[in-house]
Amino acid sequence: MVSILSLNTSLDRILVVPQFVPNTVHRVSDETWIGGGKALNVLAALKTLECSASAFVMVGNTTGATIQSLLKKKGMDRDCTFFAIEDYSRICDVIVQPDAGRATVINSQGPALSAQELDALEVAFRHELAENRPDYLVFTGSLPLNVPDAFYASLIGYARDLSIKSVVDATGTPLASALRKRPWLVKVNFGEFMSVAPTLAEELNIPLSRSDIWYHAITALCLELVKRGSNVVVTNGPQGAAAWTSDGSWIAKAVPIEVRNAIGSGDAFLAGFLAGYMEERRFRSALAWGQSAASSNATRVLPEIDARESIANVARQAHIEELFVENL
Repeated sequence: MVSILSLNTSLDRILVVPQFVPNTVHRVSDETWIGGGKALNVLAALKTLECSASAFVMVGNTTGATIQSLLKKKGMDRDCTFFAIEDYSRICDVIVQPDAGRATVINSQGPALSAQELDALEVAFRHELAENRPDYLVFTGSLPLNVPDAFYASLIGYARDLSIKSVVDATGTPLASALRKRPWLVKVNFGEFMSVAPTLAEELNIPLSRSDIWYHAITALCLELVKRGSNVVVTNGPQGAAAWTSDGSWIAKAVPIEVRNAIGSGDAFLAGFLAGYMEERRFRSALAWGQSAASSNATRVLPEIDARESIANVARQAHIEELFVENL
């Protein structure tokens, strides 16, 4: 069972604009509204992969009500526990140019919580964890206004006491704070990892490599994080993904695909990785599943992936190479 915390839930408007040019007037060729944000993207992909999963979803005001309605239409409301706040859930616009394989995202900041709402949120979520005892707890996405940067970090220890494995996909200070609490897994893209790598490397007295090969540059730091108890997976778009784990270290080479909209591929990767790990209990296999799911998402306009059997078949053909750390 996977539980996902969705704090900065969004009402996503996906606009297809084949020839998008700034400073000009456009008419969209297609428009779709979905309940979104990283957490709900992960939940949707896990359900497609036939995994047992649920989300604790914070929603606010009329935009929050619309998110709930959209989730109900897809049958996903049954997998959600909703926590209502007074401020509005955010609206995010995604402008997609499918034929060019480009997308522009405009993320609004999100709601502001009162002190009372923040306290009630933490109490409710801790109760949810204690009641349901999931195997994995996913912290993903940005934090709303007035939520402390250390909020994810504050829950990792609590989850560990309940024998729940924490998974973090965040950026900036929330990511750095969470890493100091040694979650079971951190899955981020290369840019997100590099936003905290210099500070972490200094704290741990681990120099960053000057290698031109992206995964070589961070290997020493990632191996130190593994020693401290955190498995690390870093994705890097068309350059593939790398994993440093208690089982070993690998590079997954990206397969050339026709990209239509890569937004949400990191969320699909995380869902695929967890599904693959739960299937085989091997990080190498999980890396292949993650890469397969991410590629599937990138070939579509909306954040969706192929069915479980298709993802598993592509994963079996994935190009995974062992990273020989002693040669670096």
